[in-house]
Amino acid sequence: MSRLLFVLSLVGLIALPVAAQESRVGLGVSIEPSILSLDVNASPALTMPTLYVPFTIRAFRFEPSLGFSRVAVSFGDDSNSATTLRLGAGFFYHRRMEDDAWYIGARAGLVRTGLFDSFDEDNPSRVDYFLAPALGGEHYFGKLSVGVEGQVQYVWVGNANENGDVSTSIFQTRALFFLRYHFGSWNSQ
Repeated sequence: MSRLLFVLSLVGLIALPVAAQESRVGLGVSIEPSILSLDVNASPALTMPTLYVPFTIRAFRFEPSLGFSRVAVSFGDDSNSATTLRLGAGFFYHRRMEDDAWYIGARAGLVRTGLFDSFDEDNPSRVDYFLAPALGGEHYFGKLSVGVEGQVQYVWVGNANENGDVSTSIFQTRALFFLRYHFGSWNSQ
């Protein structure tokens, strides 16, 4: 076992300088056009702004994501709220050509929503799971990139019903606008 760890460590130490020459880490945010319309009926779980951390190594991009939303409504003595946390990751083939790049792959993750009602002792929560094949492109202005991404998303909606007799899924297209800042420089792309 210790030999295997030694060999893996050695391979990692050798591969690290190669990956560092052809890799880039960034920080980005996405927003959907439906948020810009201020649609009060839009589901916060599906339309929240999301933070992304792209790791691009050669022709591969891994992009973990985190989104948060809280919607609260008060009227008289009653108050209701929904708090949503979205965790996900994208896995992409990434191709850079001078100042432009395109990528193809998929995003997957979960969305946890907790509901609160001041007059209800039972405040349910649910977990939804999503899978979204995606195609995107971006243009680089130095370390800053602006991009768009199209998705076909399937969501398995979790069950907040105690009886478990309701099954819901969502199939939709999505468009995202991206703004990313990339640390480091492209040495061998």
